Amino acid sequence: MTFDFRQQFTAATNYSDEHFAAFLLQADPLFGKLSSVQRKQIISGATQCGLDTARMLRERFASAPPSEIAGLVGLKIVSGETGRMLLSAYDPTAGSITLYRNSMLKVKQFLRAENLLPAFDPEELAIAHELFHHCENENPEIFSRRFKVTLWRFGPIENRSAVSAASEIAAASSAKSLCRLGFNPTLLEPIILRCSGAENVEAWFCRLGQIG
Repeated sequence: MTFDFRQQFTAATNYSDEHFAAFLLQADPLFGKLSSVQRKQIISGATQCGLDTARMLRERFASAPPSEIAGLVGLKIVSGETGRMLLSAYDPTAGSITLYRNSMLKVKQFLRAENLLPAFDPEELAIAHELFHHCENENPEIFSRRFKVTLWRFGPIENRSAVSAASEIAAASSAKSLCRLGFNPTLLEPIILRCSGAENVEAWFCRLGQIG
């Protein structure tokens, strides 16, 4: 059967935020070290962490768009170019969010041509995502940094690590709430893959569909 991107994408819009969170978590390098209880804790805790962060930003800055909020918290929005299909990046050292214009242009053109999602501004969504990472960087007690898994233990010594997927789940939750989206931001991933000309878009949808 021929792969139909539109059909697969449309079907994916019906998945819940919890399903997308589980999908992001399953891709984490530490997934195999997590118990079923820990996986549930990460999905629920990170999702709520993102919602709480978005609510905090709304309480401080009312209806300001993410790009304006970024300036109000002292972040610069700068333009960049990259050879990868990457939309944005947060640099805590420089106090900046970089928007990669070449990638952003391809995504905007694809969205206009295919009309797959309700109208939204990909730049504001990307900034909202990075805003969460800024808030996360400023707060060592935030869930996505506080939750850790033990990698190994030798007597009283143990090696514990944060779970990077918790940060991405929370960022998606926060960006969705802050931008008042009717879809999960993780749906941008297959669009980015498609715009990059990658051959593994079908595999992405297959992995998404296999989440239990």
